[in-house]
Amino acid sequence: MAMAIVNSILGKIGGCVWDLIKPHFDYLTNYDDNITALENQLETLEEMEKDVHEAIEAAKGNGEGTRKIVQHWLARVEGVKMDARKLLEENEKANDRCFWGWCPDLKTRHSLSKEAMAIHEKIESLCKEQAAFDIRVSLCPSLPEIDSKDIVPFQTRKVAVEKVMDALKEDSTNFVGVHGMGGVGKTTLVKEIARKCKEEKLFDNVIMPVVSRTVDVESIQEQIANFLAFKLEEKSVLVRASRLKNRLSENKILVILDDVWERLELNTIGIPSGEDHKGCKVVITTRRRQVCTAMGSRDQATRNIVNLDVLTEQESWDLFKSRVGDIIESPTMRIVAEKLVKECGGLPIALVITSPYFSQRLSVINNS
Repeated sequence: MAMAIVNSILGKIGGCVWDLIKPHFDYLTNYDDNITALENQLETLEEMEKDVHEAIEAAKGNGEGTRKIVQHWLARVEGVKMDARKLLEENEKANDRCFWGWCPDLKTRHSLSKEAMAIHEKIESLCKEQAAFDIRVSLCPSLPEIDSKDIVPFQTRKVAVEKVMDALKEDSTNFVGVHGMGGVGKTTLVKEIARKCKEEKLFDNVIMPVVSRTVDVESIQEQIANFLAFKLEEKSVLVRASRLKNRLSENKILVILDDVWERLELNTIGIPSGEDHKGCKVVITTRRRQVCTAMGSRDQATRNIVNLDVLTEQESWDLFKSRVGDIIESPTMRIVAEKLVKECGGLPIALVITSPYFSQRLSVINNS
């Protein structure tokens, strides 16, 4: 009986000891595999780094900056590459010293194999991060502001503004979606709507937080709180959302969420929606109609979604002329200007960006 107990204890002790030494034993037995795997992974990482650099160069050609997450990724890649190359060089030296494996230095092999596994894990993490941003390395270049007075006088914009304003004046409406392609003037439109709402005193407050492509709920909550002049000291997103919801339900408030890329859970942010919206109403702008339908209630899905199309040919010409001047009406200049305006495809942002360059060209011609 006593021997059985002793054997049991010794067996458990032996098992514990093996559990402790097994990882170190694996470093030795898997040494060659770990070194080969590191070499292959380093090659993959370098190819990924090359792709990212090529994407950055292409973005620079479009006048775009590089996202910070990409800059940090590249810096960490450089550090990991240095560590990997140093280890592989040490491995070569170790093989030279032991006649290519005939007299292996077990201590060195253990150390190199363990370090190779650590670097292997870092490279795996970097590869996953690169897949997450998927070569979307650039930031959109800052675009010039378009004054709403330049756009709203046009009939297509007047109609869109009227549709949104009419919807907001209905008691049953709590959500309005404005969709249209990039550069069509959605931000300019909602700024004009905000101005008109303040002018007509439809709401006690108009809030326009910035919504980035990568949604940051805490940032949106903080911006709304700043507009309402109260502090959110809680760290919990849910608690903050509850406080915001109570505050936004106290008065008639319009929340404008500009440049929304995917469905936002308004309740998660703390914006009242649905039947409990009370005095709070929401307007969003997006490039995708499906975002509007996903966020709006079913009974309002069609009625409160406004499509903002490009400017008509005449509206495009009038906008361009207002920026450049009557000089483009001269026979020689009009032909060139008309072609340029047509190339802009009715996009206000394209017309506004192009007009100063055209003006500069005219000045050069006139001076010469």
